[in-house]
Amino acid sequence: MATEQYTPQQMSGFVLQARHRDAADAFCGLLRQGEPLRDVVQHAIDASAPYLNVPAHVRSKDGEPALVNYDHTVLAWRGSLRLTRYLPDGEKMLPMAQAMWYVPQGLDVWGQVHGRFPGHYMGKSGYEFPIPHPPNVYFPDQEPLTDGGTPEERLEGMEGALLRGDRVEGYRLFLGLTGEPGYQVKLEDAILRAGIFEMQETIANRQTRSTGHKALRARAMVELGQFLGWENSHGLHWAVVPDLPTAPLFYELYDYVSSVCAQRLKGEVPAILRSRRLLTEDELAATMDLVIDGSREEVIGRVTDLLKAGKSVIAVADALTAACQRWMAQIAHPNGFFMPGHVHDYLNVVNFWIREYRSPHAVKALYHEAIFINDVASVARQFPATVPAEAPPLSVREDMTGEDLLRRLGEAIVAQNGHEAVTATTAYLQTRAPRGRLLTTLARGASRFQNDPHIQRFCGSTIEEWEQTTARSQRHWALIALANYLAGSAKRSTALDCAEMYGDHFGPPK
Repeated sequence: MATEQYTPQQMSGFVLQARHRDAADAFCGLLRQGEPLRDVVQHAIDASAPYLNVPAHVRSKDGEPALVNYDHTVLAWRGSLRLTRYLPDGEKMLPMAQAMWYVPQGLDVWGQVHGRFPGHYMGKSGYEFPIPHPPNVYFPDQEPLTDGGTPEERLEGMEGALLRGDRVEGYRLFLGLTGEPGYQVKLEDAILRAGIFEMQETIANRQTRSTGHKALRARAMVELGQFLGWENSHGLHWAVVPDLPTAPLFYELYDYVSSVCAQRLKGEVPAILRSRRLLTEDELAATMDLVIDGSREEVIGRVTDLLKAGKSVIAVADALTAACQRWMAQIAHPNGFFMPGHVHDYLNVVNFWIREYRSPHAVKALYHEAIFINDVASVARQFPATVPAEAPPLSVREDMTGEDLLRRLGEAIVAQNGHEAVTATTAYLQTRAPRGRLLTTLARGASRFQNDPHIQRFCGSTIEEWEQTTARSQRHWALIALANYLAGSAKRSTALDCAEMYGDHFGPPK
């Protein structure tokens, strides 16, 4: 059991020195000392916030455009926070420790890709560790802008600034509106929309693309802001809002979808938004097939026909999400999960926004979902995942109990055997055993892995969609896809250093 006493200032120092193990150790130590989780997370976010923006998400490398990655630290916090609700008391903070473990490795992405700050992306760029440079601030904090009209006029001005790429004005207007009574929900809605609608038209033959990251970070800001309290979220806002209008900006799809809605649904959108009608089983099955295998025009036509037939926006969104989950449940190659996983997490953001904010623009986001999943599936068909010539033998038997199956699932995740994880999960879902035990096993499996916020994020978003979907007859695909992802996808690391360190503080996790 660790006994050293820590202060929040020590933890912050470790973060800025890129000492990820020490930062995570201090994080656990502070929790063990009785510091409230909310306060420790806020301190970590505030310490890292100045170093999470970049000049742009594209740079020139050897005369060609090259992607500069998006911040993942806030995604790690949001995904890990969601997993805590599915874990027993002694393990609840393990995913949060994993988030902290990653934070020092995610600072100053721009500096990392140029070899000036040690972290995950510097290693990927071919530089050696460590390089003793402190992280850089590329976007200084700003003063709130409170003049220029009524709050509603300033909100519209903020949205326009984000759309045209004016980081300073957009962020200053945002800060000015955070003090307006009753504006938190309006700002959340606007920030989510800004992230959702900034999406490339296709990933085919593109060097730089958004993969939905701005939407994911907007959702993280909303959820973490509700956890920390709006009044305690300045660092979080600084980390996220100025990134939304950061170049390159992709609004071609938004322009196209706006035109589709204006032409094909003219005058019908108000009635569509009021509808609560679900898809029939035949409509659900046909939609799931078409969005993966059909052409873009066929998919757009299908969405339009369902809406014109009076189906609710969220019911169609749930059908699209179920299609993505079924697709991911069948992926066989470790490298095949990356883009589908991003698609699914983007769908989760859009679905959350549709459910919670009742926006008049929800119909447009539905087309974004359909086009994104169809585009990624179309590109994937050009590079089919390699199915192993001989599948590994299964340890699952018909006479196994629910607990036996959960044990096999946990072992499959540890062994990185996607085939067996899918089989164990499928068998468990055919029993009457409690679903909560399955969620705990999956959340525990996701909490093992370090240095990869995608894992905790995907686990949290997938369980949320399983809980919320209206497509109840198809929701089993969510948990099967999650098992396959946890056991079968390529990982940045399968080391257990963070889990072992957590065990030094709180006892070894199961």
